[in-house]
Amino acid sequence: MNNQQVFDKVVAHLNAQGCRSLSATGDCVYLAPNGNMCAVGCLLGDAYKPEMENMHVETPVVRNVIEQLFPNVSINMLTCLQEAHDRSATYQQIVQQLDEIAADHHLTFNPDDINNWYKPMNKIDWSVDIA
Repeated sequence: MNNQQVFDKVVAHLNAQGCRSLSATGDCVYLAPNGNMCAVGCLLGDAYKPEMENMHVETPVVRNVIEQLFPNVSINMLTCLQEAHDRSATYQQIVQQLDEIAADHHLTFNPDDINNWYKPMNKIDWSVDIA
């Protein structure tokens, strides 16, 4: 896979999941107890090991696994995707982060591809007269 293919896979995963992958204490994790996975966690598959938790993608343990799985993919891009996942609690934040990653790595990105990220369940239309 190349950078664009991995980027698209991560965006599709994050959109389908709709939220961050969090531990019981609220920390971002590769694999959460409820099965959610972070931006890099969704790429690991069977290579995931619990000891990877609390390790950044650039630490040797995680980096070695990623380089074996995706030898042609930028570690810097994956670092940026991991950070976007960890820091984006709103739709606006994730779109901004992904847009910057795409620009920095010469990728294409459509904000509609992440329209499920922390999507509000109900929008209140304050213009409606309820009296």
